[in-house]
Amino acid sequence: FLPLASGDSVFFPHSKATAAYIVSKGSLKYQQTVGAAQGGSILAVDEGCFFCEASLWSAWKHLGELWATSSCELLAISQSGLEQSLRGLRFIRNVFAEYGRVFYTRLISATPPYADWPNDLEVPFATPDMILPSLSANCRKLIAAGAIMRLKKSTVHSML
Repeated sequence: FLPLASGDSVFFPHSKATAAYIVSKGSLKYQQTVGAAQGGSILAVDEGCFFCEASLWSAWKHLGELWATSSCELLAISQSGLEQSLRGLRFIRNVFAEYGRVFYTRLISATPPYADWPNDLEVPFATPDMILPSLSANCRKLIAAGAIMRLKKSTVHSML
């Protein structure tokens, strides 16, 4: 976890992206300063937001600045951390690899006039709900089986 005080910066334009993040507590602001939307509006980044996913699947450089507007806590997920957590989990690793290939294809395809340019917060047409249907049938079956197992466990625990 990455703890932040109000006013702390997480990243700056042109810096190498080292992780994807999930806001677990607090709020932040983002302003793009490089590329098509430079000098654009300041966007709120709130609890539960997942961003900088491009850093997991590419050599991403930040296009803007992100700073805390309150006391915050971010969960940082690096490429190496993701790889390490998937060691020994062959089937899950294969699902992540296919997901990453689809994400990367959408990242490099996100160009006008077909889509907005990607930024640190989002990549057009690359949200999980848009990627999952594009995965192979085998990957979708593995994801569904995992979801059903988790649902069964939560149902059993709620009955106890």
